Amino acid sequence: MLDEVVQADALRRICEEEIALDDEEIAREAIPFPSRIPRDRPRFALSVDHLSGPTALPQPPQPRRRPPVQAAVWPWWRRLPILRHLLDGVPASARVAAERLAALVHKAAGSKTVRIIGQGQEAEALRLAVAALGTEAVRLDPGYGQDAPWIAEGFLRRPRPGSFLDWFRMAVPDGLRATGLIVVLDPGAVTETLSVLAGHGVSVPGIVVPLSATTDLPDAAPFGAGFGLIAPAAPRHAPFPLRKAEHPRISLVTVSYNQAGFLEACLDSVLSQGYPNLEYIVIDGGSTDGSVKILERYRPHLSTLVIEPDDGQSDALNKGFRRTTGDILNWLCSDDLAEPGSFARIAETYVEHAPDLVVGGCVRIGETRAEELFRHHCALPFGGPTPLSGLDLMKFTRSWHTGNYFFQPEVFFSRRIWELSGGWLKPHLFYAMDYEMWLRMGLAGATAYHIPDMLACSRVHASQKTQANKLYMHQIKQIMEEYRDMAVAVQAALGQASAARPADGAPQISLT
Repeated sequence: MLDEVVQADALRRICEEEIALDDEEIAREAIPFPSRIPRDRPRFALSVDHLSGPTALPQPPQPRRRPPVQAAVWPWWRRLPILRHLLDGVPASARVAAERLAALVHKAAGSKTVRIIGQGQEAEALRLAVAALGTEAVRLDPGYGQDAPWIAEGFLRRPRPGSFLDWFRMAVPDGLRATGLIVVLDPGAVTETLSVLAGHGVSVPGIVVPLSATTDLPDAAPFGAGFGLIAPAAPRHAPFPLRKAEHPRISLVTVSYNQAGFLEACLDSVLSQGYPNLEYIVIDGGSTDGSVKILERYRPHLSTLVIEPDDGQSDALNKGFRRTTGDILNWLCSDDLAEPGSFARIAETYVEHAPDLVVGGCVRIGETRAEELFRHHCALPFGGPTPLSGLDLMKFTRSWHTGNYFFQPEVFFSRRIWELSGGWLKPHLFYAMDYEMWLRMGLAGATAYHIPDMLACSRVHASQKTQANKLYMHQIKQIMEEYRDMAVAVQAALGQASAARPADGAPQISLT
């Protein structure tokens, strides 16, 4: 019981701090109160019961278990053909001159860029030697970069500029296509580098690693100068092929209202994925700009199409999600786009690791896909599953607003965590309904798996509601007030229930 009381108190304090920061920003920027949000916050009733023994809470899916033979050769680099013909027999030595290695690298890379992963004089000497031979070479620090600090210990961490992960998270897929060879100088960085490179739908370039790191890489071919070569991997979408019956159902909801200029591109980006187990639901609120005509043309390709008035985006999304039957859920705004191949990557990650959230990157674009403004990744560590910190999520001004977390279309979530965290979007929220949903998921114990792929494009244009004068800050303040009141009520209810708690019971909090 003590842990629950401590968590509730921490939540209350964070909310009070954030309310003060919200008030400062609203006053400093003279942000008017928007007419679309209610001034009165909804109230709730709270009760605390005790549970003992098994509960009926939905359990997370089990990761796919590979057969023993397949597990023995699981890493993709162990299943690549051996290139015995490439510089076989060149004698290795403990330390070779940068010029000697550079000549081999130059020959193997062809006309493409070489990425050198390493630190210190050895890495810089190799970069200069390769460049002197006419091949573009770029040096990257291993992994996250030297001493990359944790933003929130165990939860959030960003790669340093100039590191391998900083380059790679923004490079998929174009940066890989332009790379002819990756050279890893530090044996300790080989496993992490190979793990990050695995699983992409574009060719992975050849990877040169120290011979001392090839003990567990039986398919590494001799490269020369004390190094081995892992052959380029062919384009692929799964670390092991998913049989048709294994494709989890992805349910996607698009809410449409007077976005005819962007709607067709949105629909095409979803339907052109070719994902074999897709449920695509579109809810239109009675558009008057030609959107309905477009949707009627696409009706045969949609799982469900509803055209009727609604009470705003949250209401329309709830209509759509009530109709979903999938294992993995998300929504895509009618002015946004899904990136090619993204559904396959999401499915692979879900089947292999069973996280509550699959998190990728998001491309911020302008009026067209060609107008790329920047690329975003959250600060969750790559891989996982990583716990989603509900308390850090509450720090909207101090953490969320700095870009540590999500752009809406880059996060897909499991039905389990959707139902466990309430199974709805709060209908009174005109702004930040996605943020509040992720708060509930974090507080419900969600886990996230972060992949480097760009999963979607988020469009910036003049008519977006979230771009208008930071009006959403008033709704953020309301959310903080709601959670502060909830934390106070939880503290009081837990205190009252503690005396009557059974020895083997656990508190179960119900909000209505």
